[in-house]
Amino acid sequence: MAWAYGATGTAATSDDARAGSGGITPALPSGVTAGQLLLWAGMRRPATGAGWDAAPAGLSEIGSTADNELKLWGKIAGSSESAVTFSTPESNVVMMQTARFTGAPASIASIVHQIALGGSGASLVEDIDTPALTITVPETLVIYLGAASWSNWVAGTNPNSSSTIGHTNYTGTYADGWLSWSYAIQTTAANVGASKFDSTSTGTHRTDSMVISLIPGASASVVPLLQAYRSMLLR
Repeated sequence: MAWAYGATGTAATSDDARAGSGGITPALPSGVTAGQLLLWAGMRRPATGAGWDAAPAGLSEIGSTADNELKLWGKIAGSSESAVTFSTPESNVVMMQTARFTGAPASIASIVHQIALGGSGASLVEDIDTPALTITVPETLVIYLGAASWSNWVAGTNPNSSSTIGHTNYTGTYADGWLSWSYAIQTTAANVGASKFDSTSTGTHRTDSMVISLIPGASASVVPLLQAYRSMLLR
């Protein structure tokens, strides 16, 4: 079953998402039905060391930058879904958004084919660079994620001409932030080159980024073959 984009929920932002302050609850996208893939993208302001508490029950972490600031969680939707509350161990910028896709496998386990991490660290740069990714499985869903440390980052083009999931800026008490994510759906397997979320502003920022490819759903006879193939690639 081929991947297809569904919808994006309204982004949520906060400068204090600690559990004692109520956390942060991004809205679900419209039209969620059983069997769809739900994705939650979340950013903390890059190069601050600010992270996240454990994932809410029922969600799986799909990808994370090494500093725990930019994350992607997911689950296969059940017959009834409601918005989920996340929390952080400290205050500072928090931005989240949810999206849904059809064409998911029956289980979230082993859905990740490949992942690559990027970002500028403490260096100030204009655009959010995204890393190259080697993709050897056909029909994957490629998710690009990027975060910037200031709200004067202004959305321009997406990495490798991918389609927008969401672009959100935030101006808060402590500092500003920007969350961007986009997607591409492959037919044949093809590597993606290093690229960027291009800013139309000349302001500079600290950034985090990830590129992740996800395997599609398939018939019961094909899924084990895809997973076995992925296992061999990782050896």
